[in-house]
Amino acid sequence: MVEMHEMVPGKRFDRYHELGQHAFGKKLGLYIVVPQQLVVEVATNIVYMVTGGTSLKKFHDSVCPSCKNIKLTYFIMIFASVHFVLSHLPDFNSISGVSLAAAVMSFSYSTISWAASIDKGVQKNVEYGYKSHSTAGTVFDFFNALGTVAFAYAGHNVVLEIQATIPSSPEKPSKVPMWRGVVVAYIVVALCYFPVAFIGYWIFGNDVNGDILISLEKPVWLIAMANMFVVIHVIGSYQIYAMPVFDMIETLLVKKMKFEPTTPLRFIVRNVYVALTMFIAITFPFFDGLLGFFGGFAFAPTTYFLPCIMWLIIYKPRKFGLSWWTNWMVEMHEMVPGKRFDRYHELGQHAFGKKLGLYIVVPQQLVVEVATNIVYMVTGGTSLKKFHDSVCPSCKNIKLTYFIMIFASVHFVLSHLPDFNSISGVSLAAAVMSFSYSTISWAASIDKGVQKNVEYGYKSHSTAGTVFDFFNALGTVAFAYAGHNVVLEIQATIPSSPEKPSKVPMWRGVVVAYIVVALCYFPVAFIGYWIFGNDVNGDILISLEKPVWLIAMANMFVVIHVIGSYQIYAMPVFDMIETLLVKKMKFEPTTPLRFIVRNVYVALTMFIAITFPFFDGLLGFFGGFAFAPTTYFLPCIMWLIIYKPRKFGLSWWTNWMVEMHEMVPGKRFDRYHELGQHAFGKKLGLYIVVPQQLVVEVATNIVYMVTGGTSLKKFHDSVCPSCKNIKLTYFIMIFASVHFVLSHLPDFNSISGVSLAAAVMSFSYSTISWAASIDKGVQKNVEYGYKSHSTAGTVFDFFNALGTVAFAYAGHNVVLEIQATIPSSPEKPSKVPMWRGVVVAYIVVALCYFPVAFIGYWIFGNDVNGDILISLEKPVWLIAMANMFVVIHVIGSYQIYVMPVFDMIETLLVKKMKFEPTTPLRFIVRNVYVALTMFIAITFPFFDGLLGFFGGFAFAPTTYFLPCIMWLIIYKPRKFGLSWWTNWICIVLGLCLMILSPIGGLRTIIIQAKTYKFYS
Repeated sequence: MVEMHEMVPGKRFDRYHELGQHAFGKKLGLYIVVPQQLVVEVATNIVYMVTGGTSLKKFHDSVCPSCKNIKLTYFIMIFASVHFVLSHLPDFNSISGVSLAAAVMSFSYSTISWAASIDKGVQKNVEYGYKSHSTAGTVFDFFNALGTVAFAYAGHNVVLEIQATIPSSPEKPSKVPMWRGVVVAYIVVALCYFPVAFIGYWIFGNDVNGDILISLEKPVWLIAMANMFVVIHVIGSYQIYAMPVFDMIETLLVKKMKFEPTTPLRFIVRNVYVALTMFIAITFPFFDGLLGFFGGFAFAPTTYFLPCIMWLIIYKPRKFGLSWWTNWMVEMHEMVPGKRFDRYHELGQHAFGKKLGLYIVVPQQLVVEVATNIVYMVTGGTSLKKFHDSVCPSCKNIKLTYFIMIFASVHFVLSHLPDFNSISGVSLAAAVMSFSYSTISWAASIDKGVQKNVEYGYKSHSTAGTVFDFFNALGTVAFAYAGHNVVLEIQATIPSSPEKPSKVPMWRGVVVAYIVVALCYFPVAFIGYWIFGNDVNGDILISLEKPVWLIAMANMFVVIHVIGSYQIYAMPVFDMIETLLVKKMKFEPTTPLRFIVRNVYVALTMFIAITFPFFDGLLGFFGGFAFAPTTYFLPCIMWLIIYKPRKFGLSWWTNWMVEMHEMVPGKRFDRYHELGQHAFGKKLGLYIVVPQQLVVEVATNIVYMVTGGTSLKKFHDSVCPSCKNIKLTYFIMIFASVHFVLSHLPDFNSISGVSLAAAVMSFSYSTISWAASIDKGVQKNVEYGYKSHSTAGTVFDFFNALGTVAFAYAGHNVVLEIQATIPSSPEKPSKVPMWRGVVVAYIVVALCYFPVAFIGYWIFGNDVNGDILISLEKPVWLIAMANMFVVIHVIGSYQIYVMPVFDMIETLLVKKMKFEPTTPLRFIVRNVYVALTMFIAITFPFFDGLLGFFGGFAFAPTTYFLPCIMWLIIYKPRKFGLSWWTNWICIVLGLCLMILSPIGGLRTIIIQAKTYKFYS
């Protein structure tokens, strides 16, 4: 349909009516198309007026249920007031930001809708029959439903207008990116609205409201937020459908009626139009009826038969054949004619390009293989424990942790086998064991017989639980196809020539392997469920006890199987890591390097397996998150690109955010504000960037003052619990005293040692934090629900949390200043080592803080302190040491953020105010600054609140939307391309973050300040 609407060979039609004129003639085309298109677009805007007003009313009633009831009319008028402003944006290009926000909101509110519906559960006395109790009523409801469905395709009517904003040339016709955009759009729409439709009907039956959010009440804050998302969505959508109307009316007035194209004319036309749609919406605020009426009366002609008639007239009916074909999955994954790819990522590079192929394939493949190894660690440990408990039931119970460690010890040896060829024996043993233990499993199950009171129904007793169990099961099934991810690596071990290509024996091997897998696991699945029902364990051998010797042996077979399997999935990871270190980072390919890399990897998977030894959950999570991309859609995309079965190839590109934020071709900017000046101009760049960067860096230093003082106090209280209590104020002053000295180090180069110490301490105290939390164990009466007991409190806490998360990205604000310390030349640009440093830094940050976040919440629930070490007491020496590590960390971090401030202030004083650049000047400036941040920290020592407030108010602009705006101005990426969309998404999210987070942070500060005596 898109092709039919948009494409006439050799011509480009930027308006629907232009295509109509080409098909029907100049006059007749206008008479046929314009009235219908006007009806469509005006009708859509009327429906959006009703929707916007209804959602605003729902938001108001949710947030303030005790407030006076306000009529829908007033909310429609409030919604319309936004359009009295936005409608004066000149054209489609100018509403791109509004449109993007609308698209994002669509995804958000639809996800909330179906998730909240599942959480609510199927309603009592739900009915799925006809809503009407008469035949006539049923028939008319059916007719209305047809129109409602038709309304969903309103987008077809503005496709040409949207496509007109895309540059086009014979070499790069606009239909190519437009077609891709439409395909992606429909996929996203399906992912958004199909779940809402099916789940909404399942939960509420025929009582579901046309706007499903009207049927939902709790959690109040979430439903209120979703309704606000709907409002933002329809604001953008209204503008999209209004623009062609404005264009037609203004063209008519100027070209036909000879009006002057002045601003007053535009002002009157657009305001009258908005007022008209508002009036009709207030007069007929019937959401369901309007959808059905306009869906049939307006959308059917312009969406269905009118484009088809034009197609027939323009193209003079041609032969139209539906061609499609398919191929075996293995062939699709592995084979490109005339070439041999020994690695999955090499096939990706052939399909997507050298760089993009790596970026798309390697991260996903790494996640798959690491995830598989984690699951195998858990499986191996569990089977070893079962073996021990079977052989020695009277022995002391040993924790699963130790068995996982025993299993890991094997891999500390086997992982030093060099490559796939060297693990063939281990792999063969694993395959034989697979057949053996699965046969024992189903045979022993039959011998045991069907259990008493066996149940085959759903295991969960709630609707939500059943749905989530089903989702988990999908992931478990997907996990079974993990082998696809190492097929190429395995095939690389088979000799190949043009006469005897490796695909022939590999193909046979895969077919045999799948037959054997089916013979092994299908009997286990069916017989296991038949014998044990819904109580069967994910590892069926755990459900079996006798004969003891046989079950013990089967568990040992499982151990041998997963030993071999672990190695198969670990080898590609070793290959990738070692290739990166040797080829990119120029390490020598020595035995010590291999020893360290492989042992660290095994230790990492062992640690994660010990931390999360949940077999069923890991299968479901990794099965969906990791295996679905690399097993299902990624190979298919590569197949389409390489083989080009039809004239449509999916290609897209991306770039890393650091590169987008930091790099301007041919220039080097050593300061954030210099990049701003290049983007916005010399004066405006300074005015935009410097204030925001100053706020960020001063805010960070204030938070670090509070953190340092708090950790020093905790250290003192831990080491000397019987000592007199000393106020936090004095510890902040002690912490500040260090900076009265360190702040006189001249520049970034001179604080490299302090910075290194800070980085090492970060790793140390975070490791102590999560390890000590695990040792402490889950607390009694732990609660994982919302901390606040009111809806408002929950919403504000959520806003504050957003800012706390944003605070973690403060480092973006000093990236250029740090990069300025690295020598650079055209041959060896500084961006290369800087990029590596940033990647390593983020990996280390993730390894440090993710465990703290997840484990801390698991152990303490919603009572966990923002600084988790405050929640820990024992062992005293370890917690004291960890707090001292925090102090050292924030000493270095304070200096990193203070250097750009000193640089800006001193540059201003010397260059603008003509001060002499003397040592006394530096002494006064730096000491005054440290004293100022110390004073503010003493005045407002509220850690959680400061994080949330500054995270949103300060970090959101400089981290999210300001770099993206600079990128768009400097690079001028193609509109509606991936880079363009990526940046605009960040801009919109950054704006939301900047608005919402300070509200939550400020509230937290106010609440904490109520019980705090200033300077007492």
